[in-house]
Amino acid sequence: MFLRCSLAFLILICLCIPCVLLPLQYETEEEVIHNERAANASVLLFRYTPLYSHTRVQQYLLNGLYEVLTNYTLKRTSTSLLQKSIAVVELKQCFNQYETPDKYEYRYVLPAIPDDRKIITFRVKANSDAYITLSSENKDVEHMYEIVLGGSRNNISAIRLGRLCKNEVQVSTPGLLSPDSFRHIYVSFAGQEIRVGHVGQEPFMKYTHKDPYDVKFIGFSTGFGSTGVWEFCTFGYNQYKTSDEYSYRFVLPEIPEYKRTLTFRVMAASDVHIALSPTKEDSGDIYEIVLGAGGNTFSTIRLGKLGDDVTTADTPDLLNSAEFRHFYVSFQDGHILVGEVGHKHIMEYEHGDGDSFPVNFVGFSTGFGNTGVWEFCDFGCNNYETPDEYNYRYVLPEIPAHKQTITFRVMAGGDAHIALSSENCDVKEMYEIVLGAGGNTYSGLRLSKLGHTEVTADTEDFLSATEFRDFYISFDDEGSLQIGRREEEPFLSYTHEDPYPIRFIGFSTGFGSTGMWEFLDFGN
Repeated sequence: MFLRCSLAFLILICLCIPCVLLPLQYETEEEVIHNERAANASVLLFRYTPLYSHTRVQQYLLNGLYEVLTNYTLKRTSTSLLQKSIAVVELKQCFNQYETPDKYEYRYVLPAIPDDRKIITFRVKANSDAYITLSSENKDVEHMYEIVLGGSRNNISAIRLGRLCKNEVQVSTPGLLSPDSFRHIYVSFAGQEIRVGHVGQEPFMKYTHKDPYDVKFIGFSTGFGSTGVWEFCTFGYNQYKTSDEYSYRFVLPEIPEYKRTLTFRVMAASDVHIALSPTKEDSGDIYEIVLGAGGNTFSTIRLGKLGDDVTTADTPDLLNSAEFRHFYVSFQDGHILVGEVGHKHIMEYEHGDGDSFPVNFVGFSTGFGNTGVWEFCDFGCNNYETPDEYNYRYVLPEIPAHKQTITFRVMAGGDAHIALSSENCDVKEMYEIVLGAGGNTYSGLRLSKLGHTEVTADTEDFLSATEFRDFYISFDDEGSLQIGRREEEPFLSYTHEDPYPIRFIGFSTGFGSTGMWEFLDFGN
């Protein structure tokens, strides 16, 4: 098998002689905008476009669900036609970020793909030759899917039935990847079909496999002259449940000003509601989006809770009570787009100039005979809930080698626990930090789970069950650990003469407390 695949790969290399790409000749202003979006997906329209309507430019630039730097830098596009009309801002890396060297060797560092999840989304920045595997095990196996993005010097993409096997399907994708900007890609693998595309767009590559392989893990790699930076948003969802009561939950953090697109997954039979609000309330000037209304037959956008429908769409069987459906909502200056990730939007609404509502918070609800399960992906930070159960959650990515400080926020009545581990699980030798122990009166550091407390500090009321408190943990290779509140001197310090390696972080509550956690700039 390996010999056959390798031979096919060598033949493919010999046949795929790199072509010379000539400069594009633009015929219309619209073609220029379209190419600007395709060739430089790292840019996002910044408010004004004198030559074009906001709606037309959004159609080309905003459907990709891109995010913007918090501290952005304005620059002009290089195309002379656009130079006086569009200001753009560059993108910043988000969460769950990894680097791959110029070595064709797959990294399997992400958790297992849940059985109900049949689509993954990621962003990648590479010159060419970005590779994805869909495998049944946390390693390369004989029967797995290999997806090639930007192969043959960033000219083609392909799907293979094994590592370096022949291309079962190959498409022309010149300029798909960029070494300077992230490209946002999805891969779906439901049933017998593999689909690959830009988030928010139809797939550019599809393959039907009559005897589909089992997919439980994902690997990623670069090579053949290219290095890469990857961001996986699918891993690290924040899951919530809503009852059969039409009452919005506002538990997510405030939406950053630069973030004008949300992605989420929901599992419900019908009547899924989203509120885009200026406050953590569902009254007054809000946009209400209803998916699967009327017994899962249509969807609508309203101005106000239970307000007038401003646009509707027939969406039969849009939702499902047995499987998650993946959606996006974008909102920019009153322009609302709603759709399924990987597909064209299903609803669009343009609020009149000067009349649009500010959007600072998102609420979500079911009701009218339906319950729901929701997952919000990398919502401004990595936000999670922990129950009253002393059991560590290891859902964050591996800590980058250069990173020696972790910042986070937690809302809990007491007993918030952090584990610093060498593995993505509890191990015998790991650091355990307890915040708000003893009824929220002291904090401590241990050298193992429930081990002897090496150092303690009086920290009465450092935690709160009703508001977030900000903390940092710093560590170095010499065994020095420091824990403190944001912008304050550490209240816990300890030096371990025989330091443990720190590669992963776990978190938990328990002993009478539940918690909500936000991991800020984790992976940046």
